[in-house]
Amino acid sequence: MGSRALRDLEREFRFGSVGTLVISPTRELAMQIAEEAKKLVEKERKMHVHVLVGGVKSIRQRRPWDLYPKDIVVATPGRLLDLLSIPSFREAISTTQTLVLDEADMLLELGFREDIESIISYLPSKEQRTTFLFSATMDPSITEVARAALHEKHRFIDCIPPGEDSVHKRIPQTITTLQNPSDMLAHVMRLIAHDEMIHGPRSKIMLFTSTTKLTDMLANMVQVMLPSLPGSTNTQVFRIHSMLDQGKRSRISQRFRQCNDHPSIMFTSDVSARGVDYPSVTRVIQLGIPPSKAMYVHRVGRTGRRGRDGRADLVVMDFESAFVAFQLDDMPLEAIDPASLAKEVEQLAQDGDRAPLPTLVAPIASRLETLESVLIPKAQSRVEAQTAHAFTNASYASDAWLLV
Repeated sequence: MGSRALRDLEREFRFGSVGTLVISPTRELAMQIAEEAKKLVEKERKMHVHVLVGGVKSIRQRRPWDLYPKDIVVATPGRLLDLLSIPSFREAISTTQTLVLDEADMLLELGFREDIESIISYLPSKEQRTTFLFSATMDPSITEVARAALHEKHRFIDCIPPGEDSVHKRIPQTITTLQNPSDMLAHVMRLIAHDEMIHGPRSKIMLFTSTTKLTDMLANMVQVMLPSLPGSTNTQVFRIHSMLDQGKRSRISQRFRQCNDHPSIMFTSDVSARGVDYPSVTRVIQLGIPPSKAMYVHRVGRTGRRGRDGRADLVVMDFESAFVAFQLDDMPLEAIDPASLAKEVEQLAQDGDRAPLPTLVAPIASRLETLESVLIPKAQSRVEAQTAHAFTNASYASDAWLLV
């Protein structure tokens, strides 16, 4: 066979077959993976990276599919399944050489198990492809997926070096249990002030909430109260959640990532909890119990990355304590009460020759009743559901794993 014939055959194969398929649970993580993949192949001009995610019109992803080779494809499950109804996508996927399931535990937690099984049914058999499965936690459901997706002789590789703790065990973690929801906002403001006084313009906080409505409400309230903070109006406030279109989410993520010369706060739902890399986050604040133990671990993992220092604070109501005791009993949580934090913040202010902090919630006192009406009912129903789920999934291990 001549060299030209070989080139034609190679081109036909690369255009008609997927080299590596990476499946990610969220758009943000998929786009981040794609950007890193592009850096890896930037010197190989013939190689192309496709991104198949929701939030944008599918026509923008279908056109490049026919024009460029399919060396690396990064996708979210929903959009990929939609596109598999198109023959050109289905045929290319059917000869995939390498499958990567990233953040596998979150794929399951977000309800993508059936989608993953459907996608795998279009691929070559597990004996005919290479498969990688990455997960930061390990429980029976992950083991089941591993059994279905991986070769029977697959290997388990622990990515944590011997003798070294995982991030969620290494960094300081606190828990504050509040009796009255009206105390919540003042406590959160003191946590923010505490971080800004310690880190100055390098303060970078991620604050996780359980709902889009609460994310927006808290971001609005803190925006009003910026003059009360040490960073004052220099503090940059961002918010991101699933109700924003993908373009806005990407722009907000990038602005928060690049904000290094002013204190910054990202109010977010769990679209930012997993895998997405925001460098130099100094503190994670979780308001209310997380959806699961795994999500707690991943939220905490947004800080203290790459060997840096970090801190994680969990703020819960008293009726959420049972979930904490049952699901987070092996976490190094140090209990702190609001009065102790207030005293520490005042001491930091004095040591830094700052004026005493004003009454933190005065500018938004009229909105606290609305906040309470949003926070309490949703939190109570969430606790009931999660506690029931926890008792039916009692066996759980938490570590970082790579399954090959």
